[in-house]
Amino acid sequence: MNRILWAVILTFVIVILILQLERLRRRTEEQLRRVLYMEKNPKLYLQLLENRHLRLLFSEASLQHMRLQAYLVQEQDAACEQLFRQLDGRHLPRGERIEYAAEKLQYYTQRKQTEPARQALAEIHALIKDGASEKDLAIREDADMICRVYIEKDASAIPVLQEQLKTQGNYMRAVSLYRMARLYHAGGNDPQAQDCLEKALPLSKGGTYEKLIAQSLGNLSLLDE
Repeated sequence: MNRILWAVILTFVIVILILQLERLRRRTEEQLRRVLYMEKNPKLYLQLLENRHLRLLFSEASLQHMRLQAYLVQEQDAACEQLFRQLDGRHLPRGERIEYAAEKLQYYTQRKQTEPARQALAEIHALIKDGASEKDLAIREDADMICRVYIEKDASAIPVLQEQLKTQGNYMRAVSLYRMARLYHAGGNDPQAQDCLEKALPLSKGGTYEKLIAQSLGNLSLLDE
């Protein structure tokens, strides 16, 4: 009887510890993301990742992925490419693998590298099947839209983007308007492209697209890049 009781107690303690570690992991990740994306301080973020205690919360592959996110913000292409090669062969939890594939897609489409971009899109589709969660399906839908805008320059995506504007918050509305500007510009309609950028700029304040939108307003040829 004592053995059974002790086994129950030990199991209970282990479960509590796992839950506490997961809670600490999530809180730590949120704090790190705040430094990188809200405070826009990738240098401090990378310094924080060197804390040896993080290895108790995150796998080495997850820490590599987190470093990659800083290098993407800093636009350090050589470092990004090196980590892509390393992470492609590492195990990441499904949620991180989806996020990683989406980051690769964004990276390669922005650099007009069509084949690796399509490979990243195929990876997203392999990870997110019909019947997945609403959040995951939204990621897949956005990945498809990125390819339509950046690779295919598909003008038929404009009505879809216009419809999405009706339900989006400010940040995603700015993104959609920027994507519409790219498509209008690709089709030779610069007045519409200019109008989209002017609407997008105030919505993008403090976001990662603000600088890009502001620069494009001053030079529409940047929409080709």
